[in-house]
Amino acid sequence: MVHVCYSRKDAQRLERSHCPTCKRRTWFYEWYQVWYGWHETCLNCGDSWSDGYRSERPFKPRWRPEAIAHAKAEWRAYRASGGAVDGWRDGMNAAHEWAIGGATPVRGDRRGS
Repeated sequence: MVHVCYSRKDAQRLERSHCPTCKRRTWFYEWYQVWYGWHETCLNCGDSWSDGYRSERPFKPRWRPEAIAHAKAEWRAYRASGGAVDGWRDGMNAAHEWAIGGATPVRGDRRGS
């Protein structure tokens, strides 16, 4: 019998921050695990960081779109399960969903829905 042990995600959030790879402010999907600290994935370039250090990049083609899609799917699954947006007001939910390609536009934004 094989037992797999892992730390659950204690906190998850979307946050706008500066991406060293993109060299601009962009959205990050972030989650916290007890033994491993904070992990972040840039929703623009797909690079990931763990506790401030960039994670290894996979040696395969088209990994960036896959990493971005995976981060968005993780966030959507978390929100669909009723997870709260950590550290944010409820009014920011629309901005978060819109940032990852949801149908809800941010009021006053020119890009639309």
